[in-house]
Amino acid sequence: MKKYTTLLLDIDETVLDFKKAEAISLKNTLMRAGITPTQEIIERYHFINDSLWKALERGEIKKERIKTKRFELFYEEFGFDGDPVETAAIYVYELSHAGFLLGGAREFLEDVQAEYDVYAVTNGIQTVQQGRFDAADINKYFKDVFISERIGYSKPDKRYFDYVLSVIPETDKSKVIVIGDSLTSDIKGAYNSGLDSCWFDPDKKESTAEFHPTYIAHNYADILNIIANG
Repeated sequence: MKKYTTLLLDIDETVLDFKKAEAISLKNTLMRAGITPTQEIIERYHFINDSLWKALERGEIKKERIKTKRFELFYEEFGFDGDPVETAAIYVYELSHAGFLLGGAREFLEDVQAEYDVYAVTNGIQTVQQGRFDAADINKYFKDVFISERIGYSKPDKRYFDYVLSVIPETDKSKVIVIGDSLTSDIKGAYNSGLDSCWFDPDKKESTAEFHPTYIAHNYADILNIIANG
Protein backbone atom coordinates (compact mmCIF):
# COMPACT_ATOMS: atom_id res chain seq x y z
CA MET A 1 0.00 0.00 0.00
CA LYS A 2 1.26 3.47 -0.90
CA LYS A 3 2.12 5.66 2.06
CA TYR A 4 0.96 8.90 0.39
CA THR A 5 -2.26 9.84 -1.34
CA THR A 6 -1.62 13.55 -1.81
CA LEU A 7 1.30 15.49 -3.26
CA LEU A 8 1.85 19.20 -2.61
CA LEU A 9 4.14 19.96 -5.52
CA ASP A 10 6.25 23.08 -5.83
CA ILE A 11 6.46 24.54 -9.33
CA ASP A 12 9.51 26.71 -10.03
CA GLU A 13 12.67 24.67 -10.52
CA THR A 14 10.68 21.57 -9.58
CA VAL A 15 8.40 21.44 -12.64
CA LEU A 16 8.87 24.69 -14.53
CA ASP A 17 12.25 26.07 -15.60
CA PHE A 18 12.14 29.45 -13.85
CA LYS A 19 15.75 30.30 -14.64
CA LYS A 20 15.06 30.08 -18.36
CA ALA A 21 11.78 31.98 -18.03
CA GLU A 22 13.40 34.72 -15.99
CA ALA A 23 16.37 35.10 -18.36
CA ILE A 24 14.22 35.41 -21.50
CA SER A 25 11.64 37.68 -19.85
CA LEU A 26 14.26 39.97 -18.34
CA LYS A 27 16.18 40.35 -21.62
CA ASN A 28 12.96 41.20 -23.47
CA THR A 29 11.96 43.68 -20.76
CA LEU A 30 15.31 45.45 -20.67
CA MET A 31 15.44 45.78 -24.45
CA ARG A 32 11.95 47.26 -24.45
CA ALA A 33 13.17 49.73 -21.81
CA GLY A 34 16.15 50.69 -23.97
CA ILE A 35 18.73 48.93 -21.77
CA THR A 36 21.32 46.56 -23.23
CA PRO A 37 21.04 43.31 -21.24
CA THR A 38 24.70 42.60 -20.51
CA GLN A 39 25.70 39.64 -18.35
CA GLU A 40 26.69 41.98 -15.50
CA ILE A 41 23.33 43.73 -15.56
CA ILE A 42 21.39 40.46 -15.69
CA GLU A 43 23.36 38.93 -12.82
CA ARG A 44 22.86 42.00 -10.67
CA TYR A 45 19.11 41.98 -11.30
CA HIS A 46 19.03 38.31 -10.27
CA PHE A 47 20.79 39.17 -7.02
CA ILE A 48 18.38 42.01 -6.24
CA ASN A 49 15.33 39.91 -7.10
CA ASP A 50 16.48 36.84 -5.15
CA SER A 51 17.24 39.01 -2.10
CA LEU A 52 13.71 40.42 -2.13
CA TRP A 53 12.08 36.99 -2.44
CA LYS A 54 14.19 35.74 0.49
CA ALA A 55 13.00 38.80 2.44
CA LEU A 56 9.43 37.76 1.61
CA GLU A 57 10.07 34.29 3.04
CA ARG A 58 11.27 35.99 6.24
CA GLY A 59 8.15 38.15 6.35
CA GLU A 60 10.09 41.39 5.77
CA ILE A 61 8.33 42.58 2.62
CA LYS A 62 4.95 42.16 0.95
CA LYS A 63 4.75 40.37 -2.38
CA GLU A 64 2.97 43.27 -4.08
CA ARG A 65 5.90 45.52 -3.18
CA ILE A 66 8.43 43.20 -4.84
CA LYS A 67 6.95 43.88 -8.29
CA THR A 68 8.28 47.43 -8.41
CA LYS A 69 10.88 47.44 -5.62
CA ARG A 70 13.26 45.20 -7.58
CA PHE A 71 13.27 47.63 -10.50
CA GLU A 72 13.51 50.67 -8.25
CA LEU A 73 16.69 49.23 -6.74
CA PHE A 74 17.91 48.15 -10.17
CA TYR A 75 17.47 51.60 -11.73
CA GLU A 76 18.98 53.30 -8.69
CA GLU A 77 22.06 51.07 -8.65
CA PHE A 78 22.90 51.50 -12.33
CA GLY A 79 21.69 55.09 -12.69
CA PHE A 80 19.42 54.26 -15.61
CA ASP A 81 16.68 56.64 -16.70
CA GLY A 82 13.26 55.08 -16.82
CA ASP A 83 10.08 54.32 -14.97
CA PRO A 84 10.39 51.33 -12.60
CA VAL A 85 6.61 50.96 -12.45
CA GLU A 86 6.31 50.73 -16.23
CA THR A 87 9.27 48.36 -16.44
CA ALA A 88 7.74 46.17 -13.72
CA ALA A 89 4.49 45.93 -15.68
CA ILE A 90 6.35 44.92 -18.85
CA TYR A 91 8.30 42.27 -16.96
CA VAL A 92 5.17 40.79 -15.38
CA TYR A 93 3.61 40.55 -18.84
CA GLU A 94 6.70 38.91 -20.33
CA LEU A 95 7.10 36.43 -17.46
CA SER A 96 3.44 35.45 -17.51
CA HIS A 97 3.95 34.10 -21.04
CA ALA A 98 7.14 32.16 -20.24
CA GLY A 99 6.11 28.63 -19.33
CA PHE A 100 9.00 26.23 -19.92
CA LEU A 101 9.02 22.72 -18.49
CA LEU A 102 12.13 21.13 -17.04
CA GLY A 103 13.33 18.05 -18.91
CA GLY A 104 11.18 15.05 -18.02
CA ALA A 105 8.66 17.13 -16.08
CA ARG A 106 5.64 16.42 -18.27
CA GLU A 107 6.20 12.67 -18.12
CA PHE A 108 6.60 12.94 -14.35
CA LEU A 109 3.34 14.91 -14.04
CA GLU A 110 1.52 12.33 -16.14
CA ASP A 111 2.83 9.54 -13.92
CA VAL A 112 1.86 11.14 -10.60
CA GLN A 113 -1.49 12.42 -11.83
CA ALA A 114 -2.52 8.85 -12.58
CA GLU A 115 -1.77 7.64 -9.05
CA TYR A 116 -2.13 10.58 -6.63
CA ASP A 117 -4.07 13.73 -5.88
CA VAL A 118 -1.62 16.41 -6.99
CA TYR A 119 -1.80 20.06 -5.92
CA ALA A 120 0.48 22.89 -6.97
CA VAL A 121 1.92 24.97 -4.11
CA THR A 122 3.75 28.04 -5.34
CA ASN A 123 4.89 31.44 -4.20
CA GLY A 124 4.34 34.09 -6.81
CA ILE A 125 2.14 36.67 -8.45
CA GLN A 126 -1.28 35.31 -9.42
CA THR A 127 -1.34 36.57 -13.01
CA VAL A 128 2.26 35.51 -13.64
CA GLN A 129 1.99 31.99 -12.28
CA GLN A 130 -1.40 31.29 -13.84
CA GLY A 131 -0.16 32.60 -17.18
CA ARG A 132 2.90 30.34 -17.04
CA PHE A 133 0.68 27.34 -16.17
CA ASP A 134 -1.42 28.14 -19.25
CA ALA A 135 1.64 28.61 -21.47
CA ALA A 136 3.11 25.28 -20.34
CA ASP A 137 -0.29 23.52 -20.57
CA ILE A 138 -0.04 21.90 -17.12
CA ASN A 139 -3.30 22.91 -15.41
CA LYS A 140 -4.77 19.52 -16.27
CA TYR A 141 -2.30 17.72 -14.00
CA PHE A 142 -3.44 19.42 -10.79
CA LYS A 143 -6.54 19.09 -8.65
CA ASP A 144 -6.00 22.72 -7.59
CA VAL A 145 -3.34 25.41 -7.77
CA PHE A 146 -2.46 27.33 -4.59
CA ILE A 147 -0.71 30.60 -5.45
CA SER A 148 0.53 32.58 -2.47
CA GLU A 149 -0.76 35.96 -3.67
CA ARG A 150 -4.30 34.60 -3.80
CA ILE A 151 -4.05 32.89 -0.41
CA GLY A 152 -2.50 35.86 1.38
CA TYR A 153 0.44 33.94 2.87
CA SER A 154 3.65 32.62 1.35
CA LYS A 155 5.69 29.48 1.89
CA PRO A 156 7.21 28.70 4.40
CA ASP A 157 4.53 30.40 6.56
CA LYS A 158 2.56 27.72 8.38
CA ARG A 159 -0.62 29.64 7.59
CA TYR A 160 -0.06 28.99 3.88
CA PHE A 161 -0.03 25.23 4.46
CA ASP A 162 -2.85 25.46 7.01
CA TYR A 163 -4.99 26.96 4.27
CA VAL A 164 -4.03 24.27 1.76
CA LEU A 165 -4.75 21.51 4.28
CA SER A 166 -8.15 23.04 5.04
CA VAL A 167 -9.14 22.82 1.37
CA ILE A 168 -7.85 19.46 0.18
CA PRO A 169 -9.95 16.35 0.96
CA GLU A 170 -7.14 14.35 2.60
CA THR A 171 -7.37 14.93 6.37
CA ASP A 172 -4.58 12.57 7.44
CA LYS A 173 -1.38 14.65 7.37
CA SER A 174 0.75 11.51 7.32
CA LYS A 175 -0.56 10.82 3.81
CA VAL A 176 0.47 14.25 2.49
CA ILE A 177 3.99 15.10 1.27
CA VAL A 178 5.51 18.39 0.14
CA ILE A 179 7.89 18.13 -2.83
CA GLY A 180 10.09 21.03 -3.86
CA ASP A 181 13.55 22.37 -4.59
CA SER A 182 13.75 25.10 -1.93
CA LEU A 183 14.97 24.28 1.57
CA THR A 184 13.91 27.69 2.89
CA SER A 185 10.46 27.67 1.29
CA ASP A 186 9.19 24.14 0.60
CA ILE A 187 11.10 22.05 3.12
CA LYS A 188 10.96 24.58 5.94
CA GLY A 189 7.25 25.07 5.26
CA ALA A 190 6.64 21.33 5.50
CA TYR A 191 8.69 21.20 8.70
CA ASN A 192 6.68 24.08 10.19
CA SER A 193 3.45 22.30 9.35
CA GLY A 194 4.33 18.80 10.50
CA LEU A 195 4.31 17.38 6.98
CA ASP A 196 6.73 14.97 5.34
CA SER A 197 8.90 16.51 2.66
CA CYS A 198 10.99 15.53 -0.34
CA TRP A 199 13.79 17.89 -1.33
CA PHE A 200 14.23 17.89 -5.10
CA ASP A 201 17.99 18.38 -5.47
CA PRO A 202 19.13 17.52 -9.01
CA ASP A 203 22.36 19.49 -8.56
CA LYS A 204 23.26 17.52 -5.40
CA LYS A 205 23.77 20.63 -3.31
CA GLU A 206 24.87 20.40 0.32
CA SER A 207 22.21 21.29 2.86
CA THR A 208 23.21 23.53 5.76
CA ALA A 209 19.66 24.07 7.02
CA GLU A 210 18.83 23.35 10.64
CA PHE A 211 15.78 21.38 9.53
CA HIS A 212 16.06 18.33 7.32
CA PRO A 213 13.80 16.93 4.60
CA THR A 214 12.23 13.55 5.14
CA TYR A 215 13.67 12.42 1.81
CA ILE A 216 16.07 13.72 -0.85
CA ALA A 217 15.53 13.10 -4.57
CA HIS A 218 18.05 13.85 -7.30
CA ASN A 219 15.70 13.17 -10.21
CA TYR A 220 12.07 12.41 -10.98
CA ALA A 221 12.64 8.65 -10.78
CA ASP A 222 13.81 9.14 -7.18
CA ILE A 223 10.62 11.04 -6.37
CA LEU A 224 8.44 8.33 -7.87
CA ASN A 225 10.23 5.67 -5.86
CA ILE A 226 9.99 7.69 -2.63
CA ILE A 227 6.29 8.44 -2.85
CA ALA A 228 5.48 4.85 -3.85
CA ASN A 229 7.57 3.13 -1.17
CA GLY A 230 8.21 5.73 1.54
